[in-house]
Amino acid sequence: MIPSLPQQTPQERIAWLRSELERHNRLYYIQADPEISDSEYDALFRELEGLEHSHPELDSPNSPTKRVGGAPQEEFASIQHQTPMLSIDDIFEHSGSEEPDQELIDYYERTCQLAGESRLDVTVEPKIDGVAITLMYQNGQLAYAATRGDGHVGDDITANARTIRSIPLFLQSHFLPEVLEVRGEIFMPKEDFARLNAERDMNGEPAFANPRNAAAGTLKLLDSRQVAKRPLAFIAHGIGSYHGPRLNNADDFQRLLQECGLPCNTPVLKATSLDEVRQAVRQIDQLRHTLPFGTDGAVVKLYDFTLREQLGATARAPRWAAAYKFPPEQKATLLKAISIQVGRTGVLTPVAELSPIRLSGTTVSRATLHNQDEISRKDIRIGDTVIVEKAGEIIPAIIRIVPEKRPTDAQPYSIVKAVQGMCPACGAPISQQEGMVAWKCTNFTCPAQAVSRITHFCSRAALDIESIGTSAAEALVEARLAHSPLDLFDLSIDQLAGLNLGTVDEPRRFGEKNARKAWEALHTAAPNLPLDRWVTAFGIPQVGEVIAHSLAATHASLVQLSDSPYLRDLIRLDNLLNQLQLANPNTRANKKLIREAPDSEVNIQQNFVSLLNTYTSTARPWLERGYIRELKNKVGKIPAYGSDIGVSAAREIINFFASQAGRRVLQKLDQLDITPPSPTYRAYANEQNQGLLEGKSFVITGTLSQPRSYFEKLIAEHGGKVSSAISQASSYLLAGKGGGSKRAKAVQWGISIISEEDFMKMIHS
Repeated sequence: MIPSLPQQTPQERIAWLRSELERHNRLYYIQADPEISDSEYDALFRELEGLEHSHPELDSPNSPTKRVGGAPQEEFASIQHQTPMLSIDDIFEHSGSEEPDQELIDYYERTCQLAGESRLDVTVEPKIDGVAITLMYQNGQLAYAATRGDGHVGDDITANARTIRSIPLFLQSHFLPEVLEVRGEIFMPKEDFARLNAERDMNGEPAFANPRNAAAGTLKLLDSRQVAKRPLAFIAHGIGSYHGPRLNNADDFQRLLQECGLPCNTPVLKATSLDEVRQAVRQIDQLRHTLPFGTDGAVVKLYDFTLREQLGATARAPRWAAAYKFPPEQKATLLKAISIQVGRTGVLTPVAELSPIRLSGTTVSRATLHNQDEISRKDIRIGDTVIVEKAGEIIPAIIRIVPEKRPTDAQPYSIVKAVQGMCPACGAPISQQEGMVAWKCTNFTCPAQAVSRITHFCSRAALDIESIGTSAAEALVEARLAHSPLDLFDLSIDQLAGLNLGTVDEPRRFGEKNARKAWEALHTAAPNLPLDRWVTAFGIPQVGEVIAHSLAATHASLVQLSDSPYLRDLIRLDNLLNQLQLANPNTRANKKLIREAPDSEVNIQQNFVSLLNTYTSTARPWLERGYIRELKNKVGKIPAYGSDIGVSAAREIINFFASQAGRRVLQKLDQLDITPPSPTYRAYANEQNQGLLEGKSFVITGTLSQPRSYFEKLIAEHGGKVSSAISQASSYLLAGKGGGSKRAKAVQWGISIISEEDFMKMIHS
């Protein structure tokens, strides 16, 4: 039960809420022992958000509400490490040798000689396969987080680190050190890594090779809001600068971490002899497959901190620690076949069917091949003998083929040929989007995509059918009540109410209240939603909310959009531009041709002029309407035009409505008598109802009262554009708290800097 503390000032309540939320974060993420439900946690979080919004003077960068991330950074700043952040020397296991751990024996004996002892107490702990970082706490508050960099200077990743819930923003201890610099690893838990790669496969994005690559790639993102969406975690294992009660040994350090609420590495085994060290390393090797993080070795450290100081370090690594690296477990097996799976978003994923092998504690008979590019890069063919290992010790992956064992009749594999250009689930044509590696079925009614299509169709940005989320969509598809989003309009309240969201053994009914709410949203609210919301709901590739708004501003109805002369002309202009660039008399090829055959000059000039006339006459009506604009840069004598709707998006829309699925959408909406209105439609740019911000370009920076997407949508609704980078062509910089280099550039270039209050006055004038 959430306590309500009486007679608290806003400052006291905010302080209590922050402390309480951090405590619950530690209980949930570090101790795995939550005290309250998710809904109770959310209630505390929302209360804190509301109080911080009402009292901006009490803002703190270490508030739990900052976990969601902030506006993108221009670049990472640098941080000088107060204590050098060194690497650890590696020692290797050599399989097949008489003593596979001979390097471990040599290291232990050499360290004993350096310390002048016959034996030493050491600790042995898992080596986390993550990204090394340092966290600086000053008087219990997180001051900054930084990468190792070159050991002396690293990148400031504080904004990204704050989004990781296992990193405390302030420490909870009765004896807080004045300065505590904790070294550790940011990593992606193995199960989360598997889920993320599955999602990337589903979305047609390249998969990460292993959890470390995934974590490293995430930390390099300049937009901490994107980092917040990735499942990262942190574990502490070392110490940098420290001003506090003396730490005598590894046990003291572990106790300090636990008292401060910092997640620490486990297990940490103590060994007092060479035999015990070797035994502890073997124990870590056996345990590593059960740990939640990727582990590629065991770290051996001196137990006594005084001895660590005596042994010191080389220029790159401490003499009192070493990382014993386990060889990756790899096995050869036969690739018998390649099957094709159709994911929830329509992506076709190739899967290798293998002769079963025992690998890292489990039997492996299948391995994802991700996409055609991956197959071609590794030259994988059916019948090959392949080397398999587990990426991140959880996902079976083909590392390479064994060329000398390839059958003579093995042929290069093509996904398109294997499925004859058709989706295995519905028989519709497949396509590869520009810039994407995956082949995809874009059929709106494809049964394999039913759950994701229904979920997206009902999402807040689309038709906002609040009570139908992923679990309800899964239940609808499993019960065969809906095969595509538009089937929802055929369901009765009774059918929805009786839907089982649980299992046969533990049923959970959707219920009449949820059913009535969903039915009314579908039949009362949805038909009156504007055209852009419906276009968003269709989930057409490359068509998000911003482009959907531009489509609604340039088309009066769905029927007009389905056979749009404007979109066809955008595609035609792109094709003509390509032809013009080839026909330009000033190209090197044409100049050479004219030199070699002077008589050809007239024909080349005439062809170029003819194409240019066609190009400009095609563009003219859309320029007059304000649908496209002439760009400042020119390519020789060729004008360049810009549109809020890209050519790739135009092609996707034309293809969607030309497909059988797209035609069914129009027929179904006609039967339902749904004709989405387009209130933002403007036939000509000089009409009175054009947007107040027409022709204006905005850049957003700093912290505002609402998320960035809120202001992007307002700007788009009033005819303006939003850019991520500031330039001399920008009209306004909408600036909240902070702003950094964007604000400085705006001042330098004389660009108007407006506050949130100024902006709201502008659109309500």
